[in-house]
Amino acid sequence: MSVLSKESENELTARVLALVESSITNHEKRKEEMKRYLRIDEATVYCGVSRQTLDRWVIQHGLKQIKIGQIISYDRKDLDDLMARFKV
Repeated sequence: MSVLSKESENELTARVLALVESSITNHEKRKEEMKRYLRIDEATVYCGVSRQTLDRWVIQHGLKQIKIGQIISYDRKDLDDLMARFKV
């Protein structure tokens, strides 16, 4: 004999599954937002600048690039440090 009716049990199961799925989705989203190395398009969005500005930062301000084959990435910490230098 069950404490809950079959209908209540099914509803509870559905709610628990929805909460678990939501938690997993939120965790994956936060993990993606906090990844350390950003590709060019991600770095421009993260900093709110154009590709040309990012290139200028490399040339004029010594922003380090990570090149693996043809893939260029930037360390989020380097981007934060560079932007902090211009904070007024």
